[in-house]
Amino acid sequence: MPAGIIPGAFQALYSNFFSDANRDVFKGDYAAAMAPYDVPLQGNANVLAPEQVKTLVVGARAQRVPTAFLLYHGGRLHVYLQVDKFHPRLGMPPCDWDDKLFAQKGDLHRNQAVLVEWKSDYFHQLNQQVLVPAPATID
Repeated sequence: MPAGIIPGAFQALYSNFFSDANRDVFKGDYAAAMAPYDVPLQGNANVLAPEQVKTLVVGARAQRVPTAFLLYHGGRLHVYLQVDKFHPRLGMPPCDWDDKLFAQKGDLHRNQAVLVEWKSDYFHQLNQQVLVPAPATID
């Protein structure tokens, strides 16, 4: 047993959660979910604006649709889960978190989430070709 894990403590892995077909609200057909990210190399007149994509992403969380996002930065590919918006609260003074987006970075660490700010500019699309290596070409 790994150090720091209490015997008999409940352990949840996101790989198990996302691998469970019963939790897949899209039933394996992700075309509609991925459509907002489809940016053609030329002629992008019908592409959703970044603000519209952000609204859809935050709406997914509000509708209890499990989501995971890959973001390449700092020379590494990172996994983020459940992007959500911190809304101003009725009767409460404004705070630094109001209207900011947050996401969980990676899996749980000792059953604790690592929350990070998700920047709005992460929704800006590129209308250029980005080559991604296929498994067969990776050493």
